[in-house]
Amino acid sequence: MSPSPSPLPAPAASPLERSYRRLLRVLPRGYRERWEDDMVAVLLDTEQEAAAQAVASEGAQRQDEEFELALLQRPPLREVAGVLGLALRLHLAAPSTPGASARSRAVGDAVRLTALLGLPLPAAYGVQQLVLMPWWAEQPGWSQLTVADGVEWVAGCVVALLTWTLLVAGHRRVAAGAAVTGLVVPWVVAGAQLPPPWALPPGELVVWLVLLLPLLSVAAWHRDAPAPSPRWWWTLPAGVALVFALWGLEQVRVSGASFAADVVVAAFALGAGWRHADRGWLGAAALLGMLALVRGVVTWGFVAAMPAEQGVAVLAAMAAGVLAASGIVVVLSWARWRLLARLNRPSQHAEVGPEAS
Repeated sequence: MSPSPSPLPAPAASPLERSYRRLLRVLPRGYRERWEDDMVAVLLDTEQEAAAQAVASEGAQRQDEEFELALLQRPPLREVAGVLGLALRLHLAAPSTPGASARSRAVGDAVRLTALLGLPLPAAYGVQQLVLMPWWAEQPGWSQLTVADGVEWVAGCVVALLTWTLLVAGHRRVAAGAAVTGLVVPWVVAGAQLPPPWALPPGELVVWLVLLLPLLSVAAWHRDAPAPSPRWWWTLPAGVALVFALWGLEQVRVSGASFAADVVVAAFALGAGWRHADRGWLGAAALLGMLALVRGVVTWGFVAAMPAEQGVAVLAAMAAGVLAASGIVVVLSWARWRLLARLNRPSQHAEVGPEAS
């Protein structure tokens, strides 16, 4: 009996197919393992159809040649954008996103809540600076202050206000565009007077970070995400009230009270997530707590470098307290998140809104 012939080796993948497979690595692992071959086949078929249509009047042989040329090219930008958009929707999934894991849905809820809770705070800082600038200019030691001082960060805070307003009003695509603008608006306004982010002084770097995280979080409000609840309109006046209340405490000799704004918001999210065992709120608390922790570290370093004068000890104690509270929020949020994940208890996905608290 003659031996059976050995199977023919599989044909080598074309450069276009290899590029598509590299591109699909941005998708979640489980989703990619299940659908990668099918997606590559569909993408290659799409390219074959496009090549055939481009030379439809020149015969079958010319169409085959055009497809062979297409196999040597890189993926077109429209397909790259489509895959990246799918990856965003799967990694930061909404309750209605097909094929997403429970973890991705919880992460998506957390990032969306971070945008809704984090944007009102820099917006409130902008309102505070605009309102109090004339008062600050009359205080001892501030005689050189002008309206132009810090105008780039006020502009960034105004963009945060615009982004949040558009988001809550339901204009998510426009809000995403405003968020991208907000990432660069301080440099647009200040021009060459403001160094790049990696060269910013610690204080200004923290201000940019307070803007950066919530603005980036707007990306989680993709087309699969439910519209924000109208009840979110209360967060802006609440943020303004918080900022002015802490500033008022500073005027009655509670030095450094304004340091606590970020950790108060993070603690609110922690309380809501803990009460309702909701991983979305807990994740938002962890993200906002880490932001407060970074700000606390920079503030502590700034205060520790100050000369020992009256009031510096109170500032140092407040900075240390905020730093400790931020760390506690992060640890508790993360521990509760992990516990709920281990218990496989689903988050509340009916609606992402303050009524969940």
